[in-house]
Amino acid sequence: MELLEQIQSLLCRNGITSDRKEDSLFASVLTGPIGSRLRLAESPTLLHCMVLIPIFTPEYRRSAMAWALSRANFTLHGGCFEMDPEDGELRFRSSMPICDGTPTDEQLRCLVWSAWTTAARYALALVEVAFTEIEPDVAIARAEANWPEAQNETVVQ
Repeated sequence: MELLEQIQSLLCRNGITSDRKEDSLFASVLTGPIGSRLRLAESPTLLHCMVLIPIFTPEYRRSAMAWALSRANFTLHGGCFEMDPEDGELRFRSSMPICDGTPTDEQLRCLVWSAWTTAARYALALVEVAFTEIEPDVAIARAEANWPEAQNETVVQ
């Protein structure tokens, strides 16, 4: 089974509808208070997983957002947040090697759900940083303080 078909089947078994477009698989996911777009694509050696977060940080808040993302990224074990410097769009990206084998469903689940739950963990803090005068350290610390509770409420089982 082709890798993106395998992922699509895994998502479907968990009640998540996805669409294939060209060389990518897309699904709408809820990340905290906002809906985001999950995108999976493969290259010859990697499976890429990205959560496109529909926050376009205003120019005057981009330095605060850059600090918030740096602060969040520092504690992450895999993947990272990034901001498009042109329009301020936010996304979380992660990947896993697929060099010489087919990943198991459990490996794929770990990649997808860890990216999804990480984006959901920080989404409210990122909205606050983008559109209010909150200090980035305060917003990110609050998101991280709530993480143990959020881990108990698994997005998909």
